[in-house]
Amino acid sequence: MTDRPDLAAIAGLRWSRNWRLPNGGQSFVVPVATRRSFNVVFHGREKFSYGHYGVHLGQEDRLTFLGAPDRIITARFMDLRAGSPTGGRRLTVQFAPGSEYELRIPPGVAHDFDGLEQIDTVNNYAVYLPDPARWAAGEQEWDMDADIVNVPHSVADAETAESETKGPAETEGPRAPRFHPNARPASDVFYRLLAERQREGMAHLAHSHAYTVDTRDASGSPRKLKISERAQRGVEPRDEPIPPIAGLHWQQLAYVESGPASGIRPFFETRPYYMVDHGTAPYAHDAFGIHLGQDDHLTFLGSDDASVEVQFVDCRRGSATLHAQVALRFSPCAHRTLVIPRGVAHRFTGLENVVTLNQGVAYLDRNGDYEPATDVIDWPVGRSDYPVLAVNDEPAGEEYYDALVAGQQRMRATGAAPSTPMVLMVPDATGKPVSVAIRQQG
Repeated sequence: MTDRPDLAAIAGLRWSRNWRLPNGGQSFVVPVATRRSFNVVFHGREKFSYGHYGVHLGQEDRLTFLGAPDRIITARFMDLRAGSPTGGRRLTVQFAPGSEYELRIPPGVAHDFDGLEQIDTVNNYAVYLPDPARWAAGEQEWDMDADIVNVPHSVADAETAESETKGPAETEGPRAPRFHPNARPASDVFYRLLAERQREGMAHLAHSHAYTVDTRDASGSPRKLKISERAQRGVEPRDEPIPPIAGLHWQQLAYVESGPASGIRPFFETRPYYMVDHGTAPYAHDAFGIHLGQDDHLTFLGSDDASVEVQFVDCRRGSATLHAQVALRFSPCAHRTLVIPRGVAHRFTGLENVVTLNQGVAYLDRNGDYEPATDVIDWPVGRSDYPVLAVNDEPAGEEYYDALVAGQQRMRATGAAPSTPMVLMVPDATGKPVSVAIRQQG
């Protein structure tokens, strides 16, 4: 199932095509030109069901579903926005996961999913704020820390069934609530504050992500009940060195558990990132890749029965572990990140059916320069005379990441889709090794 189902029945519900760059064969690089927070929701093998509709008042979900292309996800929507031209309308669709599209769900549109087992969702959410005057006056309810209202399926089902038999104007039974969602786009300053709040919250995690339900008190008056269950951490944050190469390590990161082998991992580091969709066909890199100006921070998304292998060689000039080697085999895990220091050569096999998410840390050279598009030296697998390379040593500042995002946004606006270059070390006329970038014409 490759076609996206039509969502026009509900105003504002839509698909947005991701910006994908050819990476050879079935593989694509998906740059995400933003420094805003996002999260990854991962789901294990066990049957997963929310059992209710979820409604955000200040958040637009922007979901990319990643998983085996033969999986089918069922999505249910109901428009609960007061005054919406499609208010009360429901929609059920089915689709397959894939990196090509992002599903955008406006605030106030209730949603629920089935078939998320072994599916990872990347949510590049957008935040909307309430009107200050109405919020201060209590006319517009919104809690930044509990921006999700749970609506039981039974209430929505009862309203729809009665409206179909009597007509919407005659409906007298249970009626799903109507909401006035926020409409003012949050500024970049707000997103930075939100990232700090998330960082602090994860460091002192005591409760899971709160939600609200509509209920009535003993007198029958309507009330909103905020529910925040005690959090269950899957792992405590820690680093796990990978000897014998100095600096090579796993980062185990905290997440909020949402079900058996399922959870939400927030990414609140304000660095841009990209995903690499490796496709489904088996393939192996015929060269080691070496960065001189970036430490890779790789999160591997995919089924836990996938088996990824990687080989490392330390090629850093001055390293205490120069030319040390190690190989690893592992399965994807959304709450663990592999940190590969710049100057450490790496070669992966078994990445089919896996998506890698890289939120790298950049370093500039002594001239204050760095070109990320050509920062991969390809060293042939058959050559054991590994190079000795000087790596960049000046951490990039805020202005670098801002300029990187701005450049990506300009390129995306042009519709350009340049392929990933190959950078080779070759001797010049004097025999000195130099790097040469080769890019395939589209």
